Amino acid sequence: MIKSFDSEIAVLIVIFIRPEQTRMLLNELEKVKPKRLYVVCDGPRSESDTLLSNEVKKMFEELSWDCEVRTNYRKENIGPGKCVSEGISWFFENEEMGIIFEDDILPSEDFFPFVSEMLKKYKDVDRIGNISGCNYQDGVKRGDGSYYFSALTHAWGWATWRRVWQDYRFDLKDQSEKIDFKNNKSYRPFRFYWQNILKMMLNGEINTWDYQFAFLNLIKGRVSVVPNSNLVSNIGFNVSTTSYTNAKHPLASKQTLGSMKENIQPSVMEVNVDADIYEQKNELGNPGFLNFYVKKNKDLLYQLIKGEK
Repeated sequence: MIKSFDSEIAVLIVIFIRPEQTRMLLNELEKVKPKRLYVVCDGPRSESDTLLSNEVKKMFEELSWDCEVRTNYRKENIGPGKCVSEGISWFFENEEMGIIFEDDILPSEDFFPFVSEMLKKYKDVDRIGNISGCNYQDGVKRGDGSYYFSALTHAWGWATWRRVWQDYRFDLKDQSEKIDFKNNKSYRPFRFYWQNILKMMLNGEINTWDYQFAFLNLIKGRVSVVPNSNLVSNIGFNVSTTSYTNAKHPLASKQTLGSMKENIQPSVMEVNVDADIYEQKNELGNPGFLNFYVKKNKDLLYQLIKGEK
């Protein structure tokens, strides 16, 4: 049987201007009652942002359970890339390990005990860099356990440790030469796509923080733990966001929350390359994915995914 959630494990929430989605997330957190919440919010871009972000912030002053709340609210808007990454760094200055949500992520109840157990189990295993709540395998079970290992890094409802995040760099210029897509079996079929994503990041064309985390884990040879059930749902595609509003994103329709009643360890700690290729083929080949993340060079990236360049 899967163990219960350890409420001593801290949770970080990145909020902004989505009161409805934040309330739904807090309703799920209320069920497990974590004892420490960290809250990060970027500064407003407009008067409307101010009103909405104040509405969201007030929710954390009125929690229904006994909880220590620490806040990191920006006065000026610095953008999602720096706000989120610096907020996570602040979180791990205070915590050895923890769970991270953005405000458009809705976890299932089984997410919490699963992640709690994995954080403890792999706390000192350097090869594990990330615990994911996401599963993009469309019901296909991978391996012989309740979870499998992936070379990809998933950041929609996830958890990690200070030992991993301490190597994170928002600016990849001093690390870019160490990123090797060609010799990683999971990335190799899509290496031209990823090389161009890296180039666009270095040129400042993509404002995000999670690609850097994925590339850090690639450099370090770390892998992710991925449940064989999808334990989170992204509920933010049809609302105003700091990224691109796009209901055609290939993962926007994955609203069904999976369950995990037992936790069986895989017999081997090997990356499931078939799962990683399946995920990338389905996700990267969907026009909605690039429209969501990338403003420029979309046509080139489509060609790279199809192997035309």
